[in-house]
Amino acid sequence: MIEIASLILVAIISFLIVSVLESNLFITTLIFFALPAIYLSIKNQASIKSALLFALITSLTFGLLIDYLGYINQVWYTPETIFGVRLFGGIPIENPLLPFLWIYLTLISYGHFTKNRLPMFSMRKLILIISLVFITFLAIFLINPNLLAQIPYFYLLVILIFIIPPTSIILTRYPKYFLECLQVVLYIGIISLLDEIAAVNLNHWIFPSTDFIGWVNILNARFPVEELLAFVLIGPFAVLSYYELLKTKGS
Repeated sequence: MIEIASLILVAIISFLIVSVLESNLFITTLIFFALPAIYLSIKNQASIKSALLFALITSLTFGLLIDYLGYINQVWYTPETIFGVRLFGGIPIENPLLPFLWIYLTLISYGHFTKNRLPMFSMRKLILIISLVFITFLAIFLINPNLLAQIPYFYLLVILIFIIPPTSIILTRYPKYFLECLQVVLYIGIISLLDEIAAVNLNHWIFPSTDFIGWVNILNARFPVEELLAFVLIGPFAVLSYYELLKTKGS
């Protein structure tokens, strides 16, 4: 309990530092997510491989796909980049770093706080799921490329299709799992919220679209309700739910 309280205190101090120094997106991401990830990795080295592989694969495939679709649907946009390079014409090269570190920190935190070695996941099942998602969007693109840039309430659909199902399955089948994850979910949620407030206030990303179910205003930061749900409240548990569902047999 003392350790997680200390980590939350570090997150608050990080928020003050990036806000005062007006850090760019790259530095802010490293301060909020890379520093605690390094600390927890040292404390739980046995879980590094599993967490690293899962975070890399999901962030560089599914994560990039969702980021691109959000960009072309004007759901979100990153105005500045320190590298001068944008993937697919609009996504800053540093953007994939955030989902990678966010997923990795969630998993390594779970392994540490539950005092367990993070079990290996089924690579075959994960690749199958990602492949099905890509095939679906590729089929839509081949039918009518313009449809992908005209998805109403895109962010809400992402939550309904990709976040709610795994969490619902886990809560139904293994209701005690949520209590096991609660400490991690609260910790990642607090970090994510502080990062969100700092990022919005520092103009790291904006939300041009009006296709949102509502808006949240916290400490002068205004962002969609969907962002609160996906990035702060439900998202961390969704990551753990996917991992739990994809664990290899016997884990």
